Amino acid sequence: MPVDVSTLKIYRAGVSAVIAALCDTLRIPKIIDGEVEWDQAQCRLSPGTRVKALLINILVHRRALNRVERFFRDQDMEILFGSDMQVRAEELNDDALGRVLDKLSASDPKTIFSSVALNAAAMHNVPLDGLHVDTTSISVQGQYDGDGELDITFGYSKDHRPDLKQFMIGLTVTREGLPILGRSLNGNTSVVSQGNQRTGGQAEPRKTQRGNIRCRFRSGNHR
Repeated sequence: MPVDVSTLKIYRAGVSAVIAALCDTLRIPKIIDGEVEWDQAQCRLSPGTRVKALLINILVHRRALNRVERFFRDQDMEILFGSDMQVRAEELNDDALGRVLDKLSASDPKTIFSSVALNAAAMHNVPLDGLHVDTTSISVQGQYDGDGELDITFGYSKDHRPDLKQFMIGLTVTREGLPILGRSLNGNTSVVSQGNQRTGGQAEPRKTQRGNIRCRFRSGNHR
């Protein structure tokens, strides 16, 4: 039976399906949906689904928020999000993605990140008996008046740009280098004070009522 090729829809597969499958395997959408407050009656797509879309776009062909919708027009949405959800590209516009980023910001991103990382560690039996903490500085340009929660200001610059204001990122990793905790720090945070956090402690994972994994830390060595 002849096929009318003019009716065929061509998609760019690439690695999008692999990243979507990894997100589902690591339970990233479900974890986010369990941590972020949202009204199922008002939102057809959950915050976790929208964040999953952002992750696919960032890792495949990063675009500004106002161009993510265009990116998904050439993707097979059924493969990425399942046939039951029937996600449409126009539902991933910049307004919708901006709102979910606001919800993430209001829901303690540090907790969400650590929950995702700890679930991944539990799935692969990564030991949490040795943790290491370090910081790095991120230099920025422009004017910052310090009204926000994060104080972008001058401090010790690890990238050798003392002329620029900065903020710091603190990261806690396992022996294998898997990040399990991360936080943004003021630009003038002392490296010594940050280093005084636990660096040889032991993390004790525990499950919440929603099935997500969080950590309670036992004291370890201090530096």
